[in-house]
Amino acid sequence: MSDATMHLLEMDSELAGRAVELAVLTPPGFELGSDPLPLLVFLHGGGGDRAVLQYDQARFEAAWRDGSADPMVVVAPTTGPLSWYADPWGDVVAEEIPAFMAERFGTRVDRAGCALAGRSMGGYGTLNIAFKRPDRFGAIAALEPAVEPGLGRGDATARNTFYRFVDLDGELWGSPINDEQWKADNPANLAVENADAIRASGMEICLEVGDEDALNLHDGAEFLHRVLWDLDIRHEYHLVRWADHVGLSFDRRMPEVIRFISDAFAGGRSAPAELALTVEERAWLEWIRNSMDGEPKTVDLSTERGPALLRMTFEEKMKPVGVFDPTAARAYGPMPRTRPHLGD
Repeated sequence: MSDATMHLLEMDSELAGRAVELAVLTPPGFELGSDPLPLLVFLHGGGGDRAVLQYDQARFEAAWRDGSADPMVVVAPTTGPLSWYADPWGDVVAEEIPAFMAERFGTRVDRAGCALAGRSMGGYGTLNIAFKRPDRFGAIAALEPAVEPGLGRGDATARNTFYRFVDLDGELWGSPINDEQWKADNPANLAVENADAIRASGMEICLEVGDEDALNLHDGAEFLHRVLWDLDIRHEYHLVRWADHVGLSFDRRMPEVIRFISDAFAGGRSAPAELALTVEERAWLEWIRNSMDGEPKTVDLSTERGPALLRMTFEEKMKPVGVFDPTAARAYGPMPRTRPHLGD
């Protein structure tokens, strides 16, 4: 098997009005003209550039080598050290880059074959771009996204805003800051505004952050997680213990994200919902439904068949729930918003 290959090139961007530097990583065995591979667009963080993909090259190679991820082509653009992926970068990322990659590397352009991910500022850009265009990407992953815990510019305290670049913020959202303009770009507000479209799209969402993030971005990620929960938008969320904003924690965090994107390209990892019961499974099910009376029966619920068996166990109990509990059909149940015994 040949090695993965890093390509450094430029794309003439009509929207950006200049050439955009790209780093492209093709997997081992890649051949132009073969079946189109899915495309992952990876966005760099503040102060970064396309080199983010060079730093992560070994992590992608390891995932392909051990089989935890299927082949895909990855591209990382240089957008500017503090672009915040403001216009026109949203359309550059969502439209121009996938079209360019399809032409040069034969990658897929369909929604199910395109994913978007990024770190820090790139995580913010991922959420901003995808939540505005839920019909464009089949999967997204926001690593330690630079989002604040609130739906208004003034909601966050100094703990979550000390890293702001005030002059640049004025260029993006007006000086003084226009709260409505800020809300129009804030991922949490975008999730609220476009909740129906995001749910209907089936876009797979991964949100992760370290619990020792130097910029306290775990506060904003937790807030967004709760917003998505309340909106009943399915997503994966990781609060990673002992992980900072930079450093070696990405040796364990990136493989999880790469695997998530690969699984999304493959249609997800949900267990089969229906199955034909074996004699042993039927006996176990009858024993459970009979309040576990009589000689104990055993089955291995840790197999792929386990989830369907467990659901069968409680299906009779679950059927009437929807009659008196309107939340029964939700993916996530509503949670109390406050717990006074924990204090402020």
